[in-house]
Amino acid sequence: MNPSSHIDSYQDNIVMKKEHPTFIGVGVPKAGTTWLHYRFKHHPDIYTPVHKELHYFSRSPGKYPHLVSRLGEDSVTNRLYGNSEGAKAWRQYFESFLDSYTQNNEEFNFTKLRRYFNYLFGDYSQDWYKSLFQNAVNRISGEFTPAYAALKRKDIDAIKDFLPDVKIILLLRNPIDRIWSHLRSAYSRKQIGITQVPVDRLIDNLGRA
Repeated sequence: MNPSSHIDSYQDNIVMKKEHPTFIGVGVPKAGTTWLHYRFKHHPDIYTPVHKELHYFSRSPGKYPHLVSRLGEDSVTNRLYGNSEGAKAWRQYFESFLDSYTQNNEEFNFTKLRRYFNYLFGDYSQDWYKSLFQNAVNRISGEFTPAYAALKRKDIDAIKDFLPDVKIILLLRNPIDRIWSHLRSAYSRKQIGITQVPVDRLIDNLGRA
């Protein structure tokens, strides 16, 4: 069967329901979610937000202290001036957005700018989350946040209650290859060659991969 026929059939069902998002990619990290997000982003029948990882369902620092979410602060004041890891992550994301927008000499696009500001300065409610997909119209829509792979059962049930018809996409990878990729990526961001890291530290970091 032609793969596009599956999309056509699924899309017809979505047009009738008009509920967004229609899918959520939950990981796992380093298993190809960025590649799949990119493919979906450029498909004419699929809508994705301007941000690949929304972190909406993993934003609670109390529940997930090992997952630093840029949505960890409900207060805009705390996002701007707070000292929590979530506030720092939010400011870092905001700064990277401003840098990329100015350095790439992008033409002024009010719609795109409004989508970014809605994400950065929203109230992080369920209505806010759905508003991130309001431009989907009659297309399939969704997001990819690999951190969702670590969600607790109670939060998974909450997603089901909130979005009962949403489809879940889970990408898997050989665990050895995935962990090695995760460690290499983590240390490259720190500009540290993985061969320079002591073996005992690598083993300690395996638990976080």
